Amino acid sequence: MLQNRLHTAEDEVSLIEFRRDQTIDKITIIKDEQDQVQNRNRVNSDTVGLILNTLNLTTAQVSHLHVGISEELASFGSQLRDACQQTRNIARVAQLNIDQDNNKNNIEGLKESNSMPEESDWKVVRTNEDETEIEYIGFDKER
Repeated sequence: MLQNRLHTAEDEVSLIEFRRDQTIDKITIIKDEQDQVQNRNRVNSDTVGLILNTLNLTTAQVSHLHVGISEELASFGSQLRDACQQTRNIARVAQLNIDQDNNKNNIEGLKESNSMPEESDWKVVRTNEDETEIEYIGFDKER
């Protein structure tokens, strides 16, 4: 009977040692998993840092690009305004030239038809102040 108890006690010690070894293995596995999680967290943290740096750089580049585009648009707008003003001036000069040529042609036509009074009876008349109707030659009825 003492022998049986001794075997039972040895079996219990073996069982306890087996469970201790299993517990140590589980603790080791848990520590390895914790290390892996910490490594993943470090990698994720580094990745997030890189992404944030890239975003900051991209934001700065976009901001710089926005300023450059705004300056270019302002310059283009100014050039466009100047070109439009020059076009209007050229159109005014061209209209004056056309009106002057028409007036000369009208005078020549009247002279040729001999229906025109003496040149002394004609005068240049300006129709209004803002020059919407440019100079024309009209008959001076006062003479």
